[in-house]
Amino acid sequence: MPLLQIRLAKFRIQLTAQTELSATELPPAFRSRLGYLLKGRFCPYGNFASRSCAGCDREAFCLYVKLFAPTLRAVGTKCKGAGRVHQSPPRPFTLDILPATGPDRTFVLELTLFGEQLISFYRPMLESLYHAAVFLPTGKKEVALEPGAWHAVVPKQTNGVWRVETSEYGAFPASGPGHSLEDWIEVLPPVENNAEFYFRTPVQLSRLAGKPGFPVLIQSVIARLRDLKRIYCASDNDMGHFSKQFWAKAGEIRLLSDLGPEKFEWYSHHRQKQIHLGGLTGSMIFKGDLMPFLPLLAAAFFTGMGRKTVYGLGRFGTHAWDQTLAFDEKSGTGRRGNMP
Repeated sequence: MPLLQIRLAKFRIQLTAQTELSATELPPAFRSRLGYLLKGRFCPYGNFASRSCAGCDREAFCLYVKLFAPTLRAVGTKCKGAGRVHQSPPRPFTLDILPATGPDRTFVLELTLFGEQLISFYRPMLESLYHAAVFLPTGKKEVALEPGAWHAVVPKQTNGVWRVETSEYGAFPASGPGHSLEDWIEVLPPVENNAEFYFRTPVQLSRLAGKPGFPVLIQSVIARLRDLKRIYCASDNDMGHFSKQFWAKAGEIRLLSDLGPEKFEWYSHHRQKQIHLGGLTGSMIFKGDLMPFLPLLAAAFFTGMGRKTVYGLGRFGTHAWDQTLAFDEKSGTGRRGNMP
């Protein structure tokens, strides 16, 4: 499908904490520090920390705005495909903390960039994240992290089998950092009908409140993919078409859910207040023929769902998919997969 041609790039930095930390508080802390460092790097004004970007004469072409805080004026009101951009456009990246594979205080920070143009600016993003670890405010305290090597992570096909490959420190595989969602999905193992899906981190998505049906979930995935492609992908104009038969078949899938609210707040030093990062967590089982919808569900695994994905929210998937990408950073080996 055209929506699966969105290009994304993944980078990982291994972190060792000097004190005990919760993995849930690291993405919002990195997001906040990343914004501060990027703004200081690209804003020409001395009072950049307190200066608003709205109405700035550099807003339309400022790299800080493009990389971290896109605005309606900066992305343009005339975008590709049908539909319009939201007043607060989705950010072109996500942050996530992967499950620790070593000592209790070792984490892997994963940065995902969307779109060809944004991927080309990977270096200031990575450098800022790397420097953020040296002085990282988390909640109402400050911690020191020891950053290790950063790696690019790419999907690779060898003898007809897809796998995940990790570059050497600070280098890219010969194929380059950006690959289509379609290629990434090929890495994932197949999923059986009635498999359990879950949100590893809270999701802020009002459509899932109450008793949502399966079509509501798919609509949310499609809407996010179209937003990302409309703003950040210059390759083509096609937003994809979904027939009445597609939606009729989606309506036949039964959704069994135990989603429930989870409270979580993070203290923002910039705003001097608590930021609500809670949402819905839990698992879902889809009963019916999932085959036509697996590529979209797999796409949500890579892009996240709902609001505040740059805070690490909305991490959706299955245990099998998580394990496929949670491989040994040193050996660069991953599990084999092939999405049907």
